[in-house]
Amino acid sequence: MKKRLIIFNTLIVAIALILMFVLGVYVTRKNNREQAEANIKDLTEIYSSYYLKNPDDIPKVPENVRLTIIEASGKVVFDSMADVATIGSHIDREEVKYALEGNPQAVIRKSNTVKQDLMYYAEKLDIGESYVFIRTSIPIKTVNSYMLNSLPLVVTIFIVALWAAMMVSIFLSDSLLKPFKGIKSSLEAINEGSYNPVLRFSGDAEINSILGEIDRISKKIMHMVDESNQEKDRMDFIFNNVSDAIIVFNFRGDIELINHNALDLFGVTNVIGKKANVLTGDQVFLDAINQCVKESENSIFEYATEPFIYLTAVRKVENRLTIVVLSDITATKNAEKNRSDFFANASHELKTPLTSVKGFNELIMLKSKDEEIKGFATHIEKESMRMLALIDDMLNLSKLENKKELKPVHVDLKEVTDDVFGTLSQFASEKNVMISVHGDGTVYAEREHIFEVIKNLVENGIRYNNDGGKVDVRISTKKDKTILKVEDNGIGIDESNQTRIFERFYRVDKSRSRETAGTGLGLSIVKHAAELYNANVRLQSKIGVGTSVRVVFKNVPNTTK
Repeated sequence: MKKRLIIFNTLIVAIALILMFVLGVYVTRKNNREQAEANIKDLTEIYSSYYLKNPDDIPKVPENVRLTIIEASGKVVFDSMADVATIGSHIDREEVKYALEGNPQAVIRKSNTVKQDLMYYAEKLDIGESYVFIRTSIPIKTVNSYMLNSLPLVVTIFIVALWAAMMVSIFLSDSLLKPFKGIKSSLEAINEGSYNPVLRFSGDAEINSILGEIDRISKKIMHMVDESNQEKDRMDFIFNNVSDAIIVFNFRGDIELINHNALDLFGVTNVIGKKANVLTGDQVFLDAINQCVKESENSIFEYATEPFIYLTAVRKVENRLTIVVLSDITATKNAEKNRSDFFANASHELKTPLTSVKGFNELIMLKSKDEEIKGFATHIEKESMRMLALIDDMLNLSKLENKKELKPVHVDLKEVTDDVFGTLSQFASEKNVMISVHGDGTVYAEREHIFEVIKNLVENGIRYNNDGGKVDVRISTKKDKTILKVEDNGIGIDESNQTRIFERFYRVDKSRSRETAGTGLGLSIVKHAAELYNANVRLQSKIGVGTSVRVVFKNVPNTTK
């Protein structure tokens, strides 16, 4: 900036001096020409007067003046600087033509006779019936003498003025830029994490005001930097001390942030700026990150590395960043497995003796004639049936939870619903509930799982309905989705219980469930079966109006011919 300021000021002064010199030369040349024209006209008039008085007695002509007398024919009869014998006709000379036209004018040109630039002026002088031209001329160097004489002085003044302008510019630039050096020092200090006040040492009130404002902003920036650093330290502490492993990828798929837990989990160091494949070779993990980085497709899946299991969430966040959070669910998974194993084992162990009890109870009912004993036997029959139903549901739920490999096929929902209606028709008749199916569609799943989903939803619709109620199964297909909707006009579920209704063994009204032989596992079975196929389950219900459960399956093209 200083260099530009000096160059700019010096250039302005140089241009001003050059313009002043050119203008001075122009004005001087103009004045001198006007003066020379006046002088040459006066000389011409003087010599014309002399010629009229005595043509043969021409006074002595000064050395710097040339006098020429030209006859009407153009013949030169007198020339103070040349031999007339060597001079040709002058009738075609410009100044002579002007004089002949009665409009005498001064003319400047180079003389072929004296070999220099001259200013010419001629007047027509009538003598009797004829006339002559009295022409005078002076060397043009007398007009340019000012410029030639003053040139050394002008150059000297030009050089001195440029030097003075440069010195003044250096002084002024140092004076003007000195406050900015203080600003630069203050900003550099802020950049390094400290604060230096901006001093107000300028003699200019406006500059001091600007410096004061800059100092105020510098303090504010430093305060913001301190707060930002503190916030960063807090975030770094949280980031590196949360129990989850966290990795952040930029829009190119390079690792931008990774906390200590993630480094320990993958057993790596110095991975900032590298791709995800430096962490693991697990293709599911790498594909999920690649899909999220390139196509913003979020995903949740389980990532296993012996002996741990992590629930992994991959999501696109602001600034085109992709964040991966791995939460350790090993204990939860082990507990689920233990619970599932317990349910399966207990169910198997209980089913055999209960089947025997049921069989012996049926024999008692057949053999006994005592009505009281038959009453007890009937009650035992009812309770044993409820317990067997509970065990069957526990076994079904255990199978769903432990299902490792699926063998899906395209299943006709209307056909399965008809089978369910055949199974539950007697139960619906006993409850005086009408069941119906509308529409059709197919889903890609195991038929047994779809049967369990529809059976439990319809069975709940019958069980928790009113006398004379109805259960409708509606099947529809929209673009890439197939929707199964089971709705009834039964007792409904209050809003406070709707969030927990899919928990195993959860019952809204335990006394009514016992009366209707409900196990509390029906909706849990529906939820687990739907999750196997990434289906979405939604429940809507209102007390006294009824309940609607909607299961949305993603369509898979049927390539079977």
